[in-house]
Amino acid sequence: MLTVPLLLWRETPFAANERISQLLLGLFYGLVAALFLYNFFVYLSLRDPVYLAYVAYIAAFGLALFSNDGLAYEFLWPASTWWANHAAATLLSSGLMLGAIFARLFLDTRRLAPPLDCLLLVVAVFSGALAIFAATGWLLNYGEILQSLSFAGAAGALVTLWAAIKVWAQGYRPARF
Repeated sequence: MLTVPLLLWRETPFAANERISQLLLGLFYGLVAALFLYNFFVYLSLRDPVYLAYVAYIAAFGLALFSNDGLAYEFLWPASTWWANHAAATLLSSGLMLGAIFARLFLDTRRLAPPLDCLLLVVAVFSGALAIFAATGWLLNYGEILQSLSFAGAAGALVTLWAAIKVWAQGYRPARF
C-alpha cells in the first residue's frame, strides 16, 4: 500500500511556495558546490589524498541529492530516463563507499585501528558492489539496493564513530573533528 498526501493549491499560493522552494534548493546546492570547489582547491594545493577522498565524497553525495530531487534529470541528463532511474541509488552507494574510504584515510585506521580499518573496508567494498548493481540493474532490484544501502550506511556510521573514538583516545588529534 502506498500513502500519497493530497494537497490542492490555488495558483498564487502554489507559485509563491514553488519560488521559495526553488530558492532554498538553489542555496543548498550552491553551498554544496562551494564546499566541493573549496576542498578541491585545497587538494590541488596540498596534494593530500584525504582531501581527494573528501572531494569525491562531496561530489557523489551532492549529485545523489541532486538526482533524488529530480534536478539532475532536469539539468544534467534530460535525455536519459534510464540513467535517471538508476542514478540516485548508484550515487548514494558511491557516496557511502567514498565516505568509508575518507574515514579510513582521515582517521588513519590502517595504522591506528586495524580491525576497524577492515570493517570500514568491508563497508566500502559492499557499497561499491551496490553501486555496480544499482548502475547495471544486475542481481538486485532498486528496493533491495536501498534496503542494503540503509543497513550499510548505519553500519558504516557506527564503525566510523567507533574508530574516531578509539583513535582519539589514543591521542590522534584529527579524530576530534
